[in-house]
Amino acid sequence: MLPLLPTPPTRYLALLAAVAALLLGAFALSPGTHVAAHPAPGIGEGNTPSGYPIQVFVDPQYQGSSAFLDHAGRVVTLPVGFDDAISSVSLEPGWAVRLFKDAYLRGTSKCLTAGDPDFSGQTFEDATPLDNQVSSFYVVNATNCPPPPPTAPGNLHVSSTTQGSVTLAWQDNATNEDGFQIYRYNGST
Repeated sequence: MLPLLPTPPTRYLALLAAVAALLLGAFALSPGTHVAAHPAPGIGEGNTPSGYPIQVFVDPQYQGSSAFLDHAGRVVTLPVGFDDAISSVSLEPGWAVRLFKDAYLRGTSKCLTAGDPDFSGQTFEDATPLDNQVSSFYVVNATNCPPPPPTAPGNLHVSSTTQGSVTLAWQDNATNEDGFQIYRYNGST
């Protein structure tokens, strides 16, 4: 039960909506929140540490505009000007990043560590080049990335029904899942 509040219900609902938006905003980062875009500091030979766990650049060899993330986390959508425009990434030692071709951490991916942040010759799991293809990523404070999540199945449909059964079919879009679990939902159960 919610406590009685001295404000009208519409203000309370607006406050709840604002809090929910802030919580959701922690997952979709933008230049005004956890990812900051700024001119490149000119990282030189040897990939000089930037002070941030990860810094992404729109030009090869750590040049041009850049954006950084100052903690482990997910960037499910990149700031304007960085989506499908990243050409190099600088990682501090002990950090790793899984780059995704699609927004919201979907699609084919590639793990990079501090030892191999240059996009030159790097490809996603589907053999497409990384350069100018990254749309989202997550950063971990570890020397390697955890395995990517399985890609969700698609084209779920009912192929036949009887009085006591339903036959479902779908396109399996992943090779790294253990199987599928199907749950029946009936009202509140």
